[in-house]
Amino acid sequence: MAKIKNVVLASQKRDVADACARAIGVGEQLIEAMRPHYSVESLEYIAYLAVGRTMILYGESLELAYQKHVKSSRRTNANSKVFERQMQIVESLENLLNTGLQSIEKMHQLSDVDWTWITQINARWYARKFGIQQSATMTDQAFNRCLLELMNMAHRLMEAGWDQSAIQAYSNHAKHHLETLSDIYEETQRVGSPTYLRLFHASGYSAKEKVALVMQQMGARIDTNGMLQLTGYRFDPQMPPHSVFLERFAATVKAAYPRGLDSEKNPDVSKEVLKIIHQFRMYIDRQNIRYVRMFFEGATDLEKLLVYGQTHRLLFSQTSRLHNRFSDQHAFSGQINDKVTTKNGLSEFIVNVETGEFVTQWDVLQEKNGQVGIFSDDYQPDSLAGKKMVETESFNYSKNPQEHPLFDVIPANAKKGLEHDLKIAAKKYWKSETWVVNGGRYVEKYTKKSDYKIFEK
Repeated sequence: MAKIKNVVLASQKRDVADACARAIGVGEQLIEAMRPHYSVESLEYIAYLAVGRTMILYGESLELAYQKHVKSSRRTNANSKVFERQMQIVESLENLLNTGLQSIEKMHQLSDVDWTWITQINARWYARKFGIQQSATMTDQAFNRCLLELMNMAHRLMEAGWDQSAIQAYSNHAKHHLETLSDIYEETQRVGSPTYLRLFHASGYSAKEKVALVMQQMGARIDTNGMLQLTGYRFDPQMPPHSVFLERFAATVKAAYPRGLDSEKNPDVSKEVLKIIHQFRMYIDRQNIRYVRMFFEGATDLEKLLVYGQTHRLLFSQTSRLHNRFSDQHAFSGQINDKVTTKNGLSEFIVNVETGEFVTQWDVLQEKNGQVGIFSDDYQPDSLAGKKMVETESFNYSKNPQEHPLFDVIPANAKKGLEHDLKIAAKKYWKSETWVVNGGRYVEKYTKKSDYKIFEK
């Protein structure tokens, strides 16, 4: 390093600039010159590309070293360690360049050539591309390890279906968290996590492609019972019912299918795709139910929900008519269940006001070997369990009065064939009452939180 150091110390600004420009120019010319002559997968291409990148990195590092030398020479109390550190980088690049040139000379003696220098250069090039800086406390070995890990993560994200815009957003975020890279990457496989949201938002895919990507990553498929199964990624357990991701996903669904989810309005879309997107809401419901039950204290589901509502506003004014059913064997007894929604009206909970428990199909459905369904002979669609199956909550893709029927109400009609078979069968027995003003018997008894019995004191 002493030779290079002396050159830098003795050089004038113009001399250094010329030397750096030549190194960078040679690197760029080398990269451009060899492209037409080699396959992008050939060893020659990879080797020459790495040499070209090394020349550019070398020139830029040499120029930076000179800048730090000039800066330190102007200050009496300047820290020479910064300059020394930069010179170590220059020397390292020079060594890699020499190794690269020697490797190319021995191109056809594969057994005698060490190609690890290419990996090191590609890692440094990745750092240059995304402006990744090595902290003062991180060793060279640890930094190189992080760079290689980041490159590997970027490759895996590509395999998972993300486009370059999303991958770049991930790299720009991850470079600030080099000490916890594994945690950041793990979030990419938890739908709705802060990191997953970052990728979803940054992606340049169309709305329809984004929806399809989420379904693909979560392993969405319709089973022989017409029910959606998710066998891939899972929701982030800490994703709340009011999450930004759920809002953006709902908006993306609306943008992807502006005519709604009715198959009659989408003749160019397969019914299975529409069925998957429609039933996907029930898995959002499961996440919401689990979130409230897991993270909040209370003797009942309602008490836990109200604790959640202390920090995130809840609405109690939505109609609950479709969530209070009756059958030939079980007469209509007025409103017992009430609908509670998040402020944005998307996530909803159905609460039995008398017991304080959620009314949800997820207390009826069973899970076995990673599959969701009914795996016992005890269940009957005309039973009270079947009643829960149809009175259950349902995430809304829109609360806009014009859009809500198209995305949430009409697709839920059993005749449309988008519901799973268990719910379709139960709806044959459990009917909803019409409003009193229309000649029926239904009256909305609960229109605000204070109407609940637990507040009567």
